[in-house]
Amino acid sequence: INSTPIKTNNIRLPTTPGQILNKSNDLLSKKGETIFNDNIHQHIRLDVLSRKIVDTPEFQRLSKLKQLGVCNYVFRGAVHTRFEHSIGVAHLAERVVNVLRDNQPELEITNSDVLCVKIAGLCHDLGHGPFSHLYDGVFIKRMHQKYYNNNEIHWHHEEGSIQMFRHILSNNNIHLDDYGLSATDQVFIEEIIGGVEGSDRKGRDIRKHYLYDIVNNTRSGLDVDKLDYYQRDMKNSNVTFNNNFERIIQLGRVVPSEPINEPVKYISLTELQPLQMDRYTMINNQYVEISSLPLMICYPEKLVTEAVDLFRVRFNMHRVVYTHNAVKQIEFMITDALELADPFIQILGSKTDRNPEGLYKISECIYDMTALSHLNDSIIDIILYDRRPELEPAQMIINRIFTRQLYVCLGKTSYDRNSVIHTISDETIENEIITISNYIIQGLTENKILNILLCNDADDQIDNDEYGDSMFSQQSHYSYKNYQPLVKNDLLVERMHLHYGLKDKNPVDRMRFYSKNKSNYYKNFLNEYIGRKINETTYETSLP
Repeated sequence: INSTPIKTNNIRLPTTPGQILNKSNDLLSKKGETIFNDNIHQHIRLDVLSRKIVDTPEFQRLSKLKQLGVCNYVFRGAVHTRFEHSIGVAHLAERVVNVLRDNQPELEITNSDVLCVKIAGLCHDLGHGPFSHLYDGVFIKRMHQKYYNNNEIHWHHEEGSIQMFRHILSNNNIHLDDYGLSATDQVFIEEIIGGVEGSDRKGRDIRKHYLYDIVNNTRSGLDVDKLDYYQRDMKNSNVTFNNNFERIIQLGRVVPSEPINEPVKYISLTELQPLQMDRYTMINNQYVEISSLPLMICYPEKLVTEAVDLFRVRFNMHRVVYTHNAVKQIEFMITDALELADPFIQILGSKTDRNPEGLYKISECIYDMTALSHLNDSIIDIILYDRRPELEPAQMIINRIFTRQLYVCLGKTSYDRNSVIHTISDETIENEIITISNYIIQGLTENKILNILLCNDADDQIDNDEYGDSMFSQQSHYSYKNYQPLVKNDLLVERMHLHYGLKDKNPVDRMRFYSKNKSNYYKNFLNEYIGRKINETTYETSLP
């Protein structure tokens, strides 16, 4: 190969790949940015600090945590991970803050504000365990109630994310002050991740509390975390609902707004200063001093239907994808396998006085960030290929998943909060199903069983039509004498609350909107915008 340098347009080009690589690295370091190619947001630029965090073993672990847990066993394309989602959230967070800063310089949003919100978006999911919400939402809860006699544990992945963020900084010698961030800025980042509310916020004063709503919105639930995972989950699971949220990003404005959680401080007529009416606006036909209103990110009134659609996407994704029958069956099986394997699997973590060997059970990793950083979706393979006979019961369950011998869904029913079922414990429901199975084995007819369960009087006869659809199989006359009755370990009962983000509340009611056309209502006496709640009767909705 001719090693003579090539000259093109008076620019000297290196002739070896090593030279080209070195020059590229120099160029990136000068710009302080790295570009990621993303299948949702195309090109994402990461600053030096973000890249420093991404290039750590603890963050890279997110590439081994599937975003949708076990959904890929049903929706085969849903193999995307927490890694790309976290980078996507950081990208959207930065975009939203920059839109506000560009359109409203009077907000005095600083570079530190932008970077803090971006880093919070980047690190908000660091605390997830294997199969995402299955670990912290199902497995940890079950293990600590069943084996550790601790019914009060309320460990959430947000807490783990804060602890893992600190662990990344200390374990990888990352000093935030090297990047222009202070100790208060770290508090701000951690408060965003943890969803700290109201007066408990110490990272920013009340004039900038709207920044907390960008990544983890505790007011309405509309934040860039959801904007990213809605689009990413729909694309990869091949389930499409409305997925155009660009106007929500572009048209948000920070304005004084009608309070949501805080009480409104009304001004009496005797307290008004007639020569300073620009200080006031009206809420619920009463005067309020504008300076007492919280600053919130509000949206044009015309976006209210898009907001409704966004929360409807959440409901539909839960209904169609996240709680699909087969998905729930596999979740239960994975949880059972982890429970059976827990006493025998040891994860390497930190050596402490309490744990001098530095070995942790799967369920104990939440107490040590080194151990948690070693725990990911591959735990199933670790269990499956271990030759110890103690792990055979867990291996049998995992192999049943691979051979599609899934748990059977006995049935499901819908009920509202006013239903009697809402007050019945899971244990009571399990006992009733076991009782029914015993009666069936004994050869009792459906009418007879209903008599016993509903009337406690075997002499009364009940018409099945009164109860709608039969609660038993149409082949209930079939002989079950060779079957064994169900026992407690055969059953799992789960209550799933499918909602639009705020349980029984309408999340759009907790958003605030402004309008350019209704100055008598949406503006103050200086014609400045005021964010207000839109009455639900003015827009069509299926939300609560």
